[in-house]
Amino acid sequence: MPSGPPSADRDPAAARVLVLEDSPGDAGLVLRALSRIGRPIESRVVDTRAEFERALEDWSPALILSDYTIPGFDGGEALQIAQERAPLVPFVFVSGTIGEERAVAAIRMGAADYILKESLARLPHAVTQALDFAAEKRRRLRSEQSASRAAEELRRHELFSKLGALVAGVAHEVRTPLFSLSATLDAFEARLPLTPEALTYVERLRGDVERLNRLMGDLLTYGRSGSRDRRAVTWGSVVALAGRLAEPALAAKGVKLEVDVPGDLPLVVVDPDGVARAIHNLIDNATHHSSVGMTVRVAATTRLQGDSPWLECVVEDSGPGFRPGDLERVFEPFYSKRKGGTGLGLAIVERTVGDHGGQVEARNRDGGGALVRVLIPAADSAGAEASSTLTEGARGVTE
Repeated sequence: MPSGPPSADRDPAAARVLVLEDSPGDAGLVLRALSRIGRPIESRVVDTRAEFERALEDWSPALILSDYTIPGFDGGEALQIAQERAPLVPFVFVSGTIGEERAVAAIRMGAADYILKESLARLPHAVTQALDFAAEKRRRLRSEQSASRAAEELRRHELFSKLGALVAGVAHEVRTPLFSLSATLDAFEARLPLTPEALTYVERLRGDVERLNRLMGDLLTYGRSGSRDRRAVTWGSVVALAGRLAEPALAAKGVKLEVDVPGDLPLVVVDPDGVARAIHNLIDNATHHSSVGMTVRVAATTRLQGDSPWLECVVEDSGPGFRPGDLERVFEPFYSKRKGGTGLGLAIVERTVGDHGGQVEARNRDGGGALVRVLIPAADSAGAEASSTLTEGARGVTE
């Protein structure tokens, strides 16, 4: 006896009430009582276990009203199913046969309330109370989850800050002997006659030294935090610098860079060089995963976070995208599936953006390819006044 199908013009604020009742007459009485609640209600009546389970899955009720005795299916089973599949949805018994002992047991099992059918005048108050209590419970749960995420993010930030200081110190110490090794190779090649075989070894060693120098540079960049020279700049100038840094890799790979950064975006107070290097890392990563003739796109816009304007910058490509198992780890230091990569490119992005009070997220595009979104707080009006001569936006395609 399912009734009350969803309507195309339903009130989005209406609370969905699922009624499990096998008697059409009693169901009508319950629905009339619901109409006196004084808030928008959308109801659906079911009278079998299959319909009840389907409504839980497909209809997402905000409240369940259930008779205790249903042929072939009782209210206790319905309560257990509801607790397993929709634990935050309040469950209220409306029955003429439940009895006081069963009612007490039902409350202990997790029912929000019970109403006798001869006392339906109490139903509007009980439903309102159950809906309000459930809304408050969901609010507290969201607050707890938010606090838990914030605590985990703080713990992660502190851990990576300590790691950053450690690796920066190691990189500084290693760079000196690397410089000596490079100078020794230069002298060795200049002063001694070398056979072709010896030259092969020298070039191999030189390549390893250059690779280690790049790694040390990445480590120093990752380890540097909080001391950046910040000023109010246009986002177009930041992206333009990142594009220039990316030109050699783009040209070598045969990949185009398409930029869409309007000139009327709010200013940002950042370390321009550091943030440009972070955006360059994103472009470089997208370039590496693109094939000849593909395009890497950089676009920016303004987005409100609460009442405050933020600068949103998206870097996307049409490559294979992130592997599902990699998405949760792409910003971890030293995590890389890229041949020859240090595993610090995206970690530097996250650290740089985080140091500026921003956020960064990675996902796969619906149409294929990877997408990384960077959010940076916009400058206040005081910062804007100090920068009227700064570079405007950036648009165009680099090949």
